[in-house]
Amino acid sequence: MTATCKTKKRKDIYDVLQQEKIVIDENERISRDDQDTSLIHALGNPNDMKFVDNIKGQELGENRRFSIRINSEIERTYIILKHEKDSKTGFEAAVIKDELTGNTILWADGSKGFSHWKDEPNEIYKDWLINDFLIGTGNIFPQLEKLYQFANDCINKYGITINEGIGQSMMGIGMSALSFLDGFENINFRTYSGCVDEKILNKLKEAGYKFNNKNGSNLESYYTPDEPLLNSLEPLTIDNKFFMKENISDDYKGSAHSAAAYNNTDGQNSDYFEISSFIDENFDIWALDPSVKLENVNNSIGLTVSVKVDYNRLKSSL
Repeated sequence: MTATCKTKKRKDIYDVLQQEKIVIDENERISRDDQDTSLIHALGNPNDMKFVDNIKGQELGENRRFSIRINSEIERTYIILKHEKDSKTGFEAAVIKDELTGNTILWADGSKGFSHWKDEPNEIYKDWLINDFLIGTGNIFPQLEKLYQFANDCINKYGITINEGIGQSMMGIGMSALSFLDGFENINFRTYSGCVDEKILNKLKEAGYKFNNKNGSNLESYYTPDEPLLNSLEPLTIDNKFFMKENISDDYKGSAHSAAAYNNTDGQNSDYFEISSFIDENFDIWALDPSVKLENVNNSIGLTVSVKVDYNRLKSSL
């Protein structure tokens, strides 16, 4: 079954979004290592982490050191400089330092997957029925406010220099919002399967948040061709760069809307191509094949809703 994806007309906040066609420029092909997505997965699932300190327990905490295997060839060690977890909003974030490079990275946890409904039902409720609902209605959400405060405190209260910010899904939206705000213009942000939209930026402006002069140029947003929420998230392309993963295989664990979709375990880099913008007039070239699947996982029923983009049709349409 083929469906055509349509979106509402959008009014540009800065009047700089040009109505150009989506263009793939082979000269703009880039490669990324797997550090970002390995960190996103590990920090969001501390039970899978390898802590190298003498503290018992699999909990994130300041001054804790951990190592992760980025791919088959590389393992890196990090130290947690600051960590915050807020039970009221479901927010969790940390600033970590790469012990090899000295690079500092701001991370925040995205929405918990529905597979966690049994062991973390409160997190599912806070993430989906509060924060994600507000995102869907184009409003500022509590975890974005907490992220702003946490990052601001790390820089101005604790004197930490943050070099990079990474986030996926809900916190891809949160991190990309920071890239537009005053005080974070010296941080390079990279987001996966999530980017702030114009409605949330307008709400931030109305709420009195100060914007910087980078206009998102310190932001790179990454998606996969199989991203199920691509049309709903309405990725915002102003001065930021937007990249699509070249190929996505069926052998990764998890869905397209996960950090795992961007991670390679064979030591090879992922290939991406740059897309100039996603605008209403171009959404009709995305052929979707929607599917709904019920799965029995660990004695629980999981619902998977997915769509698949016709990648070849995209390329041939340009």
